[in-house]
Amino acid sequence: MLSFFRLIEEYKEESDPLRKRGLLLSYFCSCDTEDIDSAFQFLSGRKEKAIANEEELVLFVSEYSNQPLWMIASSIKEVGNFSETLALITGNPKKGPLIKIEPVLKEIQKMRFRSDLKKSILFSLWDVLPVPERIFLHQILLGKQNIKIQETILLYMIADLFDLKVGIVLERYNQELPNLKSVSILSLLRKWFSNQKLKRLSPSEILKRIDPSLPKDWKDPDPLFFNSNSFLNQNSTINVFKDQENKQTRGDKNENVLNKNHFFPIPEGILVQAVLNSFGIFIWTKEKFLDSRQISEIYKELFNIKESMILLGWIQNKSDKSRIFKIYDVIQFQDEDLSSRSIDFRKKILDSFFQNFSKIISVIDWISISKETSSDKFLNSILKKNWDVVLFHPEETKFYLLSKPLKIVKAVLLYGRKAMNVEGTFFWELSFGVPTCDATHREHRTEFSESDDATHREHRIEFSESDDATHREHRIEFSESDDATHREHRIEFSESDDATHREHRTEFSESDDATHREHRIEFSESDDATHREHRIEFSESDDATHRGHRTEFSESDDATHREHRIEFSESDDATHREHRIEFSESDDATHREHRIEFSESDDATHRGHRTEFSESDDATHREHRTEFSESDDATHREHRTEFSESDDATHREHRIEFSESDDATGGKMNSSQQISTQDTDLKTIARIQIDSNHSLFSEIDSFFKENTIEKKGPIRGVPTIWKAELSFQNILPSKRHKSGFVLEEVRIHKKISSDEMMDSVDLLLNLLYEM
Repeated sequence: MLSFFRLIEEYKEESDPLRKRGLLLSYFCSCDTEDIDSAFQFLSGRKEKAIANEEELVLFVSEYSNQPLWMIASSIKEVGNFSETLALITGNPKKGPLIKIEPVLKEIQKMRFRSDLKKSILFSLWDVLPVPERIFLHQILLGKQNIKIQETILLYMIADLFDLKVGIVLERYNQELPNLKSVSILSLLRKWFSNQKLKRLSPSEILKRIDPSLPKDWKDPDPLFFNSNSFLNQNSTINVFKDQENKQTRGDKNENVLNKNHFFPIPEGILVQAVLNSFGIFIWTKEKFLDSRQISEIYKELFNIKESMILLGWIQNKSDKSRIFKIYDVIQFQDEDLSSRSIDFRKKILDSFFQNFSKIISVIDWISISKETSSDKFLNSILKKNWDVVLFHPEETKFYLLSKPLKIVKAVLLYGRKAMNVEGTFFWELSFGVPTCDATHREHRTEFSESDDATHREHRIEFSESDDATHREHRIEFSESDDATHREHRIEFSESDDATHREHRTEFSESDDATHREHRIEFSESDDATHREHRIEFSESDDATHRGHRTEFSESDDATHREHRIEFSESDDATHREHRIEFSESDDATHREHRIEFSESDDATHRGHRTEFSESDDATHREHRTEFSESDDATHREHRTEFSESDDATHREHRIEFSESDDATGGKMNSSQQISTQDTDLKTIARIQIDSNHSLFSEIDSFFKENTIEKKGPIRGVPTIWKAELSFQNILPSKRHKSGFVLEEVRIHKKISSDEMMDSVDLLLNLLYEM
């Protein structure tokens, strides 16, 4: 037999709703009758006024267990739960009889009115109570809530327990709204069912129980499939098929005459199932029970129907805040299951009761499809009207659902809230967002590294900014090495507004070992097709007694292609130096390419530098690669930089890799970075709820546990790295939403890579304006 205290512990740990329900019934089927009221109240969230505080309980535990206060304090910090820690420190008693609720509550009341007996009563309870009972005791003494289960779950359970109609129990509760934390549930049931003797069922009897107030299993119309791409081309054929077996032929281009000759548009509203029988009227959605207070006018009209039946339809809200019930099917009539009867037969039953019945309740009108109407013509017409429709043939038994093609948007997870629904299962409510626009990119990087072994210092600053076609970039690099007595300074600046590009580079390097000094200045300017470039280079070397000065100027207008290559090599004994520069430009293919290679070898010493740059306006792709390697005997340093940019895909990527190895120190540094970013001004576009049965629930749950960076009450904020494709049926303007629109029937279509670029608010707004 399960004790009440063990029930609380196991219920908190269980996540499956059926097993939760089983735990509740297992306890209430076998517990003493006198414990039912107290147990029901505490499960509803009852808590008592505090009798003791934490400091007082810690002193009692220290005395009882003969443990120092510092050890108890550290144990509380380690476990994290005050009541559980004290329950564990006070030890486990010998196994005894099952502890009931009422005797424990009586002892607690004694402590409330006799504070002088508090310690002795508490010590006596610790002598006999197991750990779960002690946790419950400590929560009561501190005035804290042990557990809170939603009222609907408990009322479902109590109806099963006493063989009552769930619909009647919920209706009576919603009419009175009693406080279940303090009222006697047994007294309530005796008042509500005064003509019925309350008798508890056994677990096996509960499994066999049939409740006529509950809805039948929901069976949605079978979905129809069609070539979702063909509606984009008015001249193509859209094929409609009636079952899953024909899905593989969806790509056929042959004309397929529509085999359903009637349809009706799905009205805006809530799909409900209305159960009418001798026990009363019970209206259910897929999620909950709708009592007579919520839709009183519909209940009032249905009370005029004396026959037993189960109806399917939609409840709609009118502009004057009144409601109407639009019925489309009857699935049970006078206890007969009508699922095997034709739709036409069921329609005749509905018409016999509800034709000209009232303004509040009516049967949905059918719309016939002429024989001359083909599939593509019909589908194009309903797509233009933005309808979801139910298709059928009156002589058949099934309805078929034809929904609007799903739309997809790529978004990123921003916030989440974990909660419990009425069935007692957990769910996540997730907020997704997208950038306000596509191509806006701003980035700032600062890097600094210093190595005393290699006596190397390096500093880099990078800044880039792009608004649509406007790109600005600024880089500053400084490196200093005491071993090689090498100092280097680079400044790069580029600016582009539409087709106008200006660039400025300054480089200075100085080396005391090779007595080499070098200074470069580069300036380029481009307006439309006109390109001008100016370079000045100066180098001086005392070892090789080499000095050089170069000035280059090039200009290109229209379709002129020029190519320039410079090669320089110098070798003294084993010393080899080589330098290559290649430049090509073609306006026809709108392709530009730049390569620089440099290698140097002195005995075992090797240094190499490569730079590649390519740009193509056709593909709107730009790419930059830099490679640097240096080896002195066993000492190796390497640097790589890659940059790519594509406006079509609105994708920019930057990678930096640096590795350094010094034998004498064993020092090593490796780092790599890949960044793909968009505008960080993210706007929430959708809130999606996923329950514990969702395929992504466990992943989402773990992601929030490991990555929460912000908390606002129950809301958790996470880094913007978990991305997904969201599907939705429609987009509508909305003044209630900050985005200015709302997505209908939005769901997570699939998870995507964190590197993928998101869609933008602009894309959704454009879609809204096209509607």
